[in-house]
Amino acid sequence: MSLSKEKLAKWIYDNMVNDPFKYEYICSKVTVHDFKQIDNRLEVEYSFWDDRHYDSEDQNNFLFDIFLGKDYGVNFPRNFDLIKCKDTYVWPSSEDCKDLRDNLSDINEEIADVMTFSWDNEETHELIELYLSDIDKKSFAEMLIKEYGANVSFPTFIPKCLIPHFEIILSEYNQSHHKVPGKI
Repeated sequence: MSLSKEKLAKWIYDNMVNDPFKYEYICSKVTVHDFKQIDNRLEVEYSFWDDRHYDSEDQNNFLFDIFLGKDYGVNFPRNFDLIKCKDTYVWPSSEDCKDLRDNLSDINEEIADVMTFSWDNEETHELIELYLSDIDKKSFAEMLIKEYGANVSFPTFIPKCLIPHFEIILSEYNQSHHKVPGKI
């Protein structure tokens, strides 16, 4: 079986989301930029987005909290970190390496770079639909209306690139509840 960037990206992603110490750090797909296999050794350069949701103690990381129930809420991130890694994996044999078997004999994981981007950076635009698809839109719309008066106008701290998406969520909410929104 031959290795490809797509196969490696899926393998790395699956390993991260199934690792109790790493799953909190990933909020996107993994993108493999380069890899090199030398016998039983595999060197991979890849990146992924981290929304800092695990760092709920620092409210500066979030635009706002989304209250979804008595005991549950979601922090909506202010920024994203693009994490770039250079990892080296070693297997007992080159066949184990080619098949990405679970019998790794050594792993060297290295964070090569961390770059922080706000929503208004073009680099994060790919995350808008991904991130908004995971939220409870009804609760989100209710929070925007009740906490921030978004049926009249949006608060200034909301990044401009998010406003058209939030307007759609509010419009759908208002239509489903037969409400006539104010000026948005």
